[in-house]
Amino acid sequence: MELNEEWLDSYRRLPRKDLIEDYIENYKMYLESLSDDHLKRECISGRNRLTRMGITRCVIPDETIKSGDICLFDFGQAYIQESGYSHLGIVISLEIQKVLVAPLSSNPHAVASARNMKKNGKQHLYTVGKLPGLDKPSVVFLNDCKYVSSSRIIDVKTHLAVESEMFQEIISIIRENMFGGIMLK
Repeated sequence: MELNEEWLDSYRRLPRKDLIEDYIENYKMYLESLSDDHLKRECISGRNRLTRMGITRCVIPDETIKSGDICLFDFGQAYIQESGYSHLGIVISLEIQKVLVAPLSSNPHAVASARNMKKNGKQHLYTVGKLPGLDKPSVVFLNDCKYVSSSRIIDVKTHLAVESEMFQEIISIIRENMFGGIMLK
């Protein structure tokens, strides 16, 4: 597929009113093309963004987010091969209102095909099983770590002890995946 980005130059020159109208018209056509399920996820995520975009940190009362927490995040819109919308994620680390998170999924095929579930399993997946507080067995997407604002945290579901062998293995794999041979010691 070849992208035509000519629209970008004209967008830069459009008056504010025309810019808004064109964007809304294109976005409406996009929304109308979605399945009902996808439309709901898109709209919920969009409303979450409008509600939370001015918040600088996690606003869950009486919660202190820490490494190992498995939280419900709103990752927002995503491209293909990225986690988007509302998904669980495991907090890897925190730094000044930002959270390094690895998304989770309960997709049974992904859970069963992870690196720690079968010989020659998918290297970007790591199954954590059915942890207390989760409805189903889950798998970590090791190749989709990202820093997000802690205001994207909607709820804390459970915790995986950072001292546990499982968490330490996840961290080790993520470190190797993200930095490989360039990692400074």
